[in-house]
Amino acid sequence: MNVWDDVKKEDLKEVSEAMSALADIVGVPAVKEIVHAFGGSTLYIPMPEALLRRRRDCLIYEEFNGCNHRELAARYNLSCRQIRNIVQAQIQAQKDQQSR
Repeated sequence: MNVWDDVKKEDLKEVSEAMSALADIVGVPAVKEIVHAFGGSTLYIPMPEALLRRRRDCLIYEEFNGCNHRELAARYNLSCRQIRNIVQAQIQAQKDQQSR
């Protein structure tokens, strides 16, 4: 018999409340997989806003036509300068990716 197979949610709660909360969200089997894959290391989980910001920036770049800074700024509640910066960053990211 494998002790690992007997690990339950209560065991995870004894380790940390975060482990117990994670088990509530993804289930104990998934937590076991995460522990097996990343155990002992630091795992950074970004805030949802960071993921949304990345997608927003891609959408802005796709919608940009060279002269619609104001329209995009109004649509995304940003300044024209922020729109220009986002477009430039997306252009640079594409250049960097192509040079690899």
